[in-house]
Amino acid sequence: MFVFPVMYTHSDTEEPKLCSYVPVLYLNSSIGVAGGLYYGLRKEYHPGMKVIETSKSKEWHIKNIIDASFIQKKALVPAAQLPPFIVQSFANPFVTISYPMPITTTKFYQAKVYPVGNVMSCSQTFEWHYKNGSDIKSNSETWSVFSSYWFSMSKPMSYDQYFKSGSSFKSGSAPFKT
Repeated sequence: MFVFPVMYTHSDTEEPKLCSYVPVLYLNSSIGVAGGLYYGLRKEYHPGMKVIETSKSKEWHIKNIIDASFIQKKALVPAAQLPPFIVQSFANPFVTISYPMPITTTKFYQAKVYPVGNVMSCSQTFEWHYKNGSDIKSNSETWSVFSSYWFSMSKPMSYDQYFKSGSSFKSGSAPFKT
């Protein structure tokens, strides 16, 4: 999963908000895509996606879209904790542009990730050809972690529901659903 920190500005009269953005999740499961569409999240079904996994590595390949390889190095200390950048990425509200096209809406939700076992540093090589023609490639400043995990998320909401309803969804304090 690619997670990008972004500043989201809803209007000129409001302060920008630090959010986490996941452009799209690629899945080879039609059930997973249907679940995402139910909530309005951006997921794409690619039945030809190849996933290659060993005890120390994982690769994803979708022709003309993504080639990614991650190889475990060593356990981070403390072993069951995620690095601060990833923790903060999940503490931020997530923002997504929902389907269906062409009538898109911006949705916000809270997510939390729970590592299972060791969190490993890893080397990565990836090349992602995103839809708008931009290429994103790993480089010497890119870093990744490798871990088994499970996650939970809140129901996706509009800007007003998330930030103005008086709910407790701000600052990573959302009630999580699995």
